[in-house]
This record gives sequence, structure tokens and C-alpha cells, in this order.
Amino acid sequence: MKLAAEILHDARRDSENLKRTLQEMNQQSLARAWGVLGLLTEFLPTFLNSTETLHRTSVFWIYYDHSVHLARRAWTEALCLYYGPGHSMLRNALESLIRSAFWEGMAHRKFRADAQVVRRTGGKIGMETKTLLDWFADVFKHDPNAEDELEQKSGAVFDKTSALFAERRIGRYLAVALSQGKSHCRP
Repeated sequence: MKLAAEILHDARRDSENLKRTLQEMNQQSLARAWGVLGLLTEFLPTFLNSTETLHRTSVFWIYYDHSVHLARRAWTEALCLYYGPGHSMLRNALESLIRSAFWEGMAHRKFRADAQVVRRTGGKIGMETKTLLDWFADVFKHDPNAEDELEQKSGAVFDKTSALFAERRIGRYLAVALSQGKSHCRP
């Protein structure tokens, strides 16, 4: 029972901080920030005009939903004057969007063909050094329908890559590939 009381005490404190912020904050700034959060929230649902589009971009949708939730929590934390946790959650939301774009790109033929950073970044998988693109080529060699399946339903990329994540070193390899991609982003 003591734990429940502590949790409720924290929730009341958060509620009081939020109430005070909403009363004291410049209402025009608050409305603008809320509008930006609304744009993020409505971006993908507006774009998805059909079930076919949802399936084709399903990897992005999975991470997008997570990003929106984190961005909303970051907003609440910041309004409750918890800037550190708010900043951390916002960073995680943005990283989730980057992850979504990365895996969505890996799921589609035309983006894989243009993936220069991924092409240059290899990792030791088993006894040989391979890039993520080499690994996809192996998957497609063993399952000729996989490439078309990914074009139609990008979320299948997780089924196709699950064996890759069994290799412990791949996490480091993907982190290097993603970090190099960030440093090569063009404005």
C-alpha cells in the first residue's frame, strides 16, 4: 500500500506542476508548440490514404507510432518542469523516426540500391565480413519471393532479418552504419 501512495503522490505533484505551467506559460507559445506536436501526430495518418500504402510502409508505421507516444510524453515531462527526462524522451522519439526511415529504406529495392553508407560499412558475420546489403542479397538468393514481399509489406523486413540479429556483433555494426549515415546527411 505504501508504494501505491508514493505513486499517487508523484502523480499529484506532476499534476500540480502541469497545472501551474499551463496557467503561467505564454498561451501563444503553448498553442504553437501544441500545433507542432499535432503536425507530428497527424503526419503519417494523413499520408496513409489506403490499406495498400499502410502495408507498403508498415515498418515506418511501427516506429512512427512509438515516436509519437514518446514525443507526447516528452511534451508532458517538459511541461511538468522535468526537462532532463523530457529531453531524453524527445531524443528517443527522434531516434525512433531515424530507425523507421532506415528499416523502411532497407525494405525497398530502390532505396537499398542507393544506400552508399550501408554499402561501405561492413561487419564480421560468422567467418566473413559482410555489409547489410550482402546479407539481404543472401536472403533474396534463398527466398526469391522475399524482395517482392518486402516491396508489398515492408514490415516483413523483421521476419527476414531476425536471423541476422542472432549474431551478437551485428548490433555494433548497425550502430556504426547508422552513425555514419547521420554524419553524411545532406541538408
